[in-house]
Amino acid sequence: MNVCSTKWMGAFFALAAVWTCAPVRAELQEVAVGGEITFRARGFMNVYAPGRARRPLAPAEWFPWRALGTDGLSSAFAWDDRGPDSWYTEQVLRLNVNARLSEGVSAFLELYNYDIQGEDFVSDYLTGRDTVNPGRNDLEFLQAYVEMDGLWGGMGRLRLGRQLMTLGKGWLIGAKSTSLQYCYLDAARLTVTPWEGVTADLWTANVGATRLLPADDRLFHGVHATWAVSPALNLTAFYMLLHDGSPLEDRSGDPLMEARERLLGLDRYGATWLHTLGGRVFGEAGAWDYDLEGAGQWGDAAHLGARFRRVNLLGDYGDDGAEFAAWAADAEVGRTFDARWSPRVFVGAAWYDGEDRRAVSFGEWINPFARPRASVSFNRLYSQTDYDSIVGGGTNMSNFWLGRAGVRVRPAEKWTAQLRVISYHAVGAFARPAGLRVNGRWIPFAPSLSFWDHESSKDLCVTLGLSLRYDYSPDVSLTLAYSHLFTGDGLGRDGNFVFDNGTGFAGGTASDDADYIGLLTEITF
Repeated sequence: MNVCSTKWMGAFFALAAVWTCAPVRAELQEVAVGGEITFRARGFMNVYAPGRARRPLAPAEWFPWRALGTDGLSSAFAWDDRGPDSWYTEQVLRLNVNARLSEGVSAFLELYNYDIQGEDFVSDYLTGRDTVNPGRNDLEFLQAYVEMDGLWGGMGRLRLGRQLMTLGKGWLIGAKSTSLQYCYLDAARLTVTPWEGVTADLWTANVGATRLLPADDRLFHGVHATWAVSPALNLTAFYMLLHDGSPLEDRSGDPLMEARERLLGLDRYGATWLHTLGGRVFGEAGAWDYDLEGAGQWGDAAHLGARFRRVNLLGDYGDDGAEFAAWAADAEVGRTFDARWSPRVFVGAAWYDGEDRRAVSFGEWINPFARPRASVSFNRLYSQTDYDSIVGGGTNMSNFWLGRAGVRVRPAEKWTAQLRVISYHAVGAFARPAGLRVNGRWIPFAPSLSFWDHESSKDLCVTLGLSLRYDYSPDVSLTLAYSHLFTGDGLGRDGNFVFDNGTGFAGGTASDDADYIGLLTEITF
């Protein structure tokens, strides 16, 4: 598939769907207004650095001839009981209008605002001046699309515009980037049900237009199909392609330098082509339920490789041969017992493949022409699967695996409680310069000897989480959550690259245990 074909695929896809429909004249029939208000008070103890600001842990000078993909080591996490705790309250407002027209046509608009309470307070209490402190998250359209339902005799539905998409359980494509923040797609999405029990979604989305040439845009295409064979067996298959053609090459050099780069094949990254192919099997059989989902990725990782730069005699260049070649899986099996409180006991595991190639051998250290190597982990795309809020990696944590077990009970009609234990481990360990720790800081013996290093522990942490949910009514609920994190050196004083799809460092200044508590209130109308 060439670059231009991906650009125009979406336009052709949308026009073809409309062209095959008979012309209609839609008239307004009904307007519905709804929304949601959410509050969440949270506290993180021994988790973040002061101010939750990213602070340097090791300068780039400590990693000569090594391609880290970052400018030295920095982290917003501390895992240290000597720092301040983080307490704040979030507030989310969602307000939507759904205009239903005749012939299955509707228009949906939804406004969204996320704020930390107090960040937009307008008065300076010291001086009395009315000075606004604008928050970073202003009111915006979360969704704005037109929907045409009942296409081809009721077999299809087309949505055009900004929209939230959750496919399956949201393992790779979900509407939420955090519990209260959302990830929308500017997309054309066609949903078809060719026969009973089979549903397929096809979409194309622009995830980063540059307003330059079509080949420079960031486009995301995919197909996701599910066959509900029976309650005990549901089969899903999906394929997704993310293309990023935005330019990476530096053309500011003089003609002689540009000719030299062409001759040596330097500064020639090309485009990113991320292919994801996977499937899911899930269902319920009697008291048992199961869910297994997995995917593999391949393709050119040009934009990621360009970040992993190394200075040698040829100059300062990234890895122009970086490739995606990783896999991931998530599985869970549970059993609900016919007993008081209807306990459901479950066990599960997840693997997000990754690598850490940031270390250099002695041979690479003495080779003045050694090229950099990118560390490419599984890209979680637009996942909304977050295993535990306290860990900090969120929905883009990669280069790790976990095992989990727990129990969920319903002590009363409106109450649900869950206890869960999760053990996290890194897949590819980071190697920092050999040295010793002084007052929470790592001091290298001889940073210029890059081959002399110390591998971080792969033991990230163990979390113990308890949640209690009360459904006051179908529209009002309260959830109290608590987690304790037993910090391992792989997450704490050693650190590993397990955040931001394997490109973000998770280390701190200690390995002290941490705690999280949150109270969530949700009101829909």
